[in-house]
Amino acid sequence: MCIRDRIGYVSLANNHVMDFGFACLEETINYLKENGISWFGAGRNIKDAKKPLIVDVNGFKVGFIGFSTVFTPDARATEQKAGIYGVRVKTTVDIDPKIAVEEPAAPYMINGIVLQEDIEELTSTMNILRNKVDVLIPYVHWGVGLYPYGEIVLDYVIRLSHDLIDRGADFIVGTHSHIVQEAAKYKDRVIFYSLGNFLFYPHMYDMSNIGMIVCYNIKEKFFDLYFLSLEYDELRLLKDLENVYEVMRFITKSRRNGVDFTKIKYGFRVST
Repeated sequence: MCIRDRIGYVSLANNHVMDFGFACLEETINYLKENGISWFGAGRNIKDAKKPLIVDVNGFKVGFIGFSTVFTPDARATEQKAGIYGVRVKTTVDIDPKIAVEEPAAPYMINGIVLQEDIEELTSTMNILRNKVDVLIPYVHWGVGLYPYGEIVLDYVIRLSHDLIDRGADFIVGTHSHIVQEAAKYKDRVIFYSLGNFLFYPHMYDMSNIGMIVCYNIKEKFFDLYFLSLEYDELRLLKDLENVYEVMRFITKSRRNGVDFTKIKYGFRVST
């Protein structure tokens, strides 16, 4: 989230911020403080980690809540321990004997179920925030990061996104897949399943190094979307979008999900 020409707010709810323990999380938070950057999604305990960020944008109160469904158990904040706001997902395997023989090891046999107690806690947090803001935006780290599986929007991600909208989200921004995933509409609310990569270095495997920027016009209620690529250590705005495979894949899949686009200079507009 940007203010003019600088980063204004960041989510710390991801699967790497606790890689080197609380000392490094605290160091990260101190660097953010020194540079006037607000954060959400992690903290000294679960109360601190799930605390939303509320900002004033031209007289509109905008609330962000950040959480991750991808993390190691020791990275999740509790009442006694620092970490991220982690929402737990139980992995299940649904085996149809006929399909298991016909298509062995098919990935669609794997399913995810968000723990009910975490849904209830999330609901409580969102209900409190909903009454304080004009716009409520969940910023979620979810899904699969490794290529090529990052192209797939998992079933639990779709269900959870619908749950978030049912609980008052105005739109949803997702991350983690390292690839720009399609958008979707549910009850006239827009879901951006993943923004892809912004500044990700070094470039890993065959993953795309393209990212999407979502600019939301609060008053007019539309989104302007722009696409960036990190090439040779230089971040550049993509302009010839019709010839960028990742962008056209995003547009095609999103249209199938009920999202309509209008071409603008160097990007696309989505109305709600």
